[in-house]
Amino acid sequence: MTEAELALFKRQLTLDIKTAYFNYEKARQVDSLLIQTCQLVTEHLRVSESLFRHDKATADAGLQARADLSHIKQQQLEAHNKTTRAASYFNFLLNRPLDAAIKTSSLSIEPSAALPQLADAQQYALAHREEFVMLRHGIAAAENGVGLATSQFLPGISGVVDWGYQGEKYSFTNKDDYWMASLVLQWKLFDGLQNTAQRHQAVLAKKRLETRLLELQQQIRLEVIQAYDNLHTALLSIEAADERLESAQASFAIIDKKYRHGMASHIELQNARHELTAAELNAVVCRYDYAEKLAKLERVTTLSLQ
Repeated sequence: MTEAELALFKRQLTLDIKTAYFNYEKARQVDSLLIQTCQLVTEHLRVSESLFRHDKATADAGLQARADLSHIKQQQLEAHNKTTRAASYFNFLLNRPLDAAIKTSSLSIEPSAALPQLADAQQYALAHREEFVMLRHGIAAAENGVGLATSQFLPGISGVVDWGYQGEKYSFTNKDDYWMASLVLQWKLFDGLQNTAQRHQAVLAKKRLETRLLELQQQIRLEVIQAYDNLHTALLSIEAADERLESAQASFAIIDKKYRHGMASHIELQNARHELTAAELNAVVCRYDYAEKLAKLERVTTLSLQ
């Protein structure tokens, strides 16, 4: 049971470490994305000021661009702080210096089609989850407890054989040795129902564990179903996020080109840029959310999926 408990702790720690790594990578990519957005808005500020100098835009375009740039910089600072905190927590779980460098992992965050069927995953989890190992050993120990309590009702028989030498002198001949054997039968006929109570407690302890085993089977099935549903939702979110990002990129490219030629307002450009940034951030979050859900499915099924 102790070995199974240790294995359970390791599996949970593995999930915690993967989740911490994904949070770090998600924060790092958001930070990088916002840095690129700052560069993009800086370029828009340059274009706005150029258009204003050539009387193709009003002064408010540059002011709006400056305000937008300040807002993006503030977001980027917050993202950088979040990245630092996520890195520190990841290193903490690995028992490393909090500021240790983190190498890029080979764990995939792209959707995978190589997933087992739900029924197969449930059966695998029921056969390999450490909680079942612990409960089965607990039930076996409880059975031994019932047997031990039951044995108190049976008579006890003990046999003793002594052999040695005796006499007034230190003589060890055949005439000086002796042996003695005894057989004792002991049977407790009445003990105030103590043995009955002990056996009843042992039987109840075993039944509680057996009931817990049935509950655990249902609980594990439910956990696998929920993990599958969450993973499926995350997969659909990635598909929707990719479609949104593709549309936002195409729309922004058109409006950005029109703005550079003085054919679109800064408000239109700003809205298109906001939608593009939101779509890019959403695509990053959805992918790492999928990776976290996949790690959770690994945890509840004990399968290796990444």
